[in-house]
Amino acid sequence: MRKGRKILALVTAVSAVCLTVAFLVFWPGDSPSDLAQVRIRHVLGALEHAQPLADADRAAARGDYRLVAISGYGPVIPAPETVQDRVMKDLCDYRFVPFTSDAGDELTWRLNGVAWNYAKEYNARLVDRAGVNTVCPTTPRLARENGARAVLAELEVADPTKDADKAIAEGDYRIIGFGGWKSIAPGPDSLRRAFEAGCCDFRPVDHANSDDPTPSEIILTRVAETYGAKYNSRLLERLGLEVLCPFARSASGKQ
Repeated sequence: MRKGRKILALVTAVSAVCLTVAFLVFWPGDSPSDLAQVRIRHVLGALEHAQPLADADRAAARGDYRLVAISGYGPVIPAPETVQDRVMKDLCDYRFVPFTSDAGDELTWRLNGVAWNYAKEYNARLVDRAGVNTVCPTTPRLARENGARAVLAELEVADPTKDADKAIAEGDYRIIGFGGWKSIAPGPDSLRRAFEAGCCDFRPVDHANSDDPTPSEIILTRVAETYGAKYNSRLLERLGLEVLCPFARSASGKQ
């Protein structure tokens, strides 16, 4: 899993360089910074009105034992003392609060603070409800298997078309892409080629396309590819390639 995340980080870095140049020259409409503000404010508003204890209870009831993490140089997980040692040993699966970062403006740091407080309450409640060995099993592979099952359960009832429409309304134009042993973006060939060239901002599906996959990760990858193809196709239909992957237009020589 660590190898896959390193590859994913590398692809993200390349994409960031490509997108920075592209946005400065080709972005048709709102600037990237404007869109980033919209995205962050949406997540911030949701967290400020969230109920972490009730959220953790619902997660435990549906078998989702992932801790909540803040994105920084690495995952930052506000965990209770009972699992801190296991967190350090990478025995606990987790999910990030979207758009948290150790680099950003004042709004990003405000989001980080609100996310930290939410995660601290959520994680403590989850461990209290589910137990240490359930939230943080004795091996990293078992933690991955449990995490994959939780993501799989979410995708199996999700509607990719409605999810894409909701993302657009929130200013989130990231396509779905997978890191791991081979970086891919499911969906139309034009989008796949632009992604492989590093010209599309994207978000991964946790545990999909993992190195040395667990049984549930294998199933999840197939389901995520189907979901991602429909999600990405809807984004492309609504926004067009120039918006999703603006530099791809320039690189092809088309104006």
